[in-house]
Amino acid sequence: MISVGGTRYNDYGNSHYLKDVDKAVVVVYPEDIYSEDQILNLVESGEIDKKADISALVQDVIFK
Repeated sequence: MISVGGTRYNDYGNSHYLKDVDKAVVVVYPEDIYSEDQILNLVESGEIDKKADISALVQDVIFK
């Protein structure tokens, strides 16, 4: 299980909280197949969800 969240209860949280139009990405991948640079390229190109051996959660942050 992977849980992602943010809190504002400390100084770091207050100054590094997600902002409108940020993107949150969590990727689980086999590091014996992909490098960190390859994963970053897949995320930036929008191709990360096309790989069967990668699990990715990509969320756009939108405040209204």
